[in-house]
Order: sequence, then structure tokens, then C-alpha cells
Amino acid sequence: MRKKQLEDITVSELIKIADVGKSTFYRHYHDIYDVFDEITEGFASRVLGVMLRLVFSDSPFENSGEESVIPGGEVMELFGLEQSDMVLVNYLFDVKSMKTFHLVVERFRAIVKEYALKMNIDGEQADYYTKFVMNGLLYSTLNDYKHNGTLNLELVRLLKNFSIDDWVRGGEKNG
Repeated sequence: MRKKQLEDITVSELIKIADVGKSTFYRHYHDIYDVFDEITEGFASRVLGVMLRLVFSDSPFENSGEESVIPGGEVMELFGLEQSDMVLVNYLFDVKSMKTFHLVVERFRAIVKEYALKMNIDGEQADYYTKFVMNGLLYSTLNDYKHNGTLNLELVRLLKNFSIDDWVRGGEKNG
């Protein structure tokens, strides 16, 4: 089943593997897409949690020490996944669907905008700030992970300092 596309997985196959009855499945889900929507939603929440720790915490990872790169396996652990879940991750971040990525982006955008407004950065400036943080920090970090399979903490710290800390200090001077 790991090699199948979502469209090719049947409810019958899924309930057999999950060892649940058809009536139990349909009590909780309308169809196979409901299952994947729930999985996508949960994964997006985990990714968002990690991104928020990266952005708004001075020491996002207690055990990172002096390491500047978190290996792919440890990144998977941060998201609450195991290496065997790579098929799921590839599906969730599939270029065709991008549903997970868009869920993360939209939630992150709302949080960043709220943060900007709390820092007395209002109106049009808050919109620019949000776009700047989103493009600079979120996209760069996730793109780095997608292409290199690691999370470069130095890149995250640099982008965080430039996109958030410097802007906030500028906002405090102007506010």
C-alpha cells in the first residue's frame, strides 16, 4: 500500500490493514479522502508547532547544543514521525496537492500578523512584515529541509534575527 497513490487506495484495503469494520470506518469518515484530510490536518499542526518554536523561541530545541544542523531523522522526530513515515511525508508535501503546506502557511501567516499587530506594527506595515517573514523564514526553512533533508539552525537563526528580531527592534524605536 505504501507504493500506491491516494486515489488508488480503497476503503476495503484500509479497513483490512487497520483491522476495523466497515461500519466503524464509515461512522468516523465519509470516504478515504476524509482519512487523509484528518492526517493532513494533524501533520500541518505539528509542522506549525515546530515552526513556531523555531521562530519565537530563543532556544527552540533543548538538545541541539552547539549543533547547527539537525539531521533529517531528528527533524522527523520533531514532527512526531518515524523514518518509515517518509511515504506519508512525501504525500503530504507533494507538489501536486500542497494542501499541508498551504495549511501551515495560512496558520503561520495569521500568527505572524497577530504578532506584528501586538508589536504595534499596524495596517500596511503589518502586511509587509507578514509577507517578509513568510517568504524569508518559512519558505526558506521548509525549502532547505525539502532539498537537503536537514534543518539548518544557523539559517533559521539568521533569518529569525533578520526578519523578526530586527524588525521588532525597529518597530519598538518607531512605536
